[in-house]
Amino acid sequence: MSAVDLEMSRHRISVLLSTCTAYELLPESGKVIALDVNLPVKQAFHILYEQGIPLAPLWDFGKGQF
Repeated sequence: MSAVDLEMSRHRISVLLSTCTAYELLPESGKVIALDVNLPVKQAFHILYEQGIPLAPLWDFGKGQF
């Protein structure tokens, strides 16, 4: 992936996240998963894939907030 492609992808993600609320990004199925911030990235992606969920909020247990 070139630097231009990477920057383009980052920009698109940034635009999406700045125009949507967290509730709009949740699936209508009612299935919600929150991932711990200390979870290894590879494991987090595996969980998302297994559950068929494209994204999940991150939970910081130490701070008690998403």
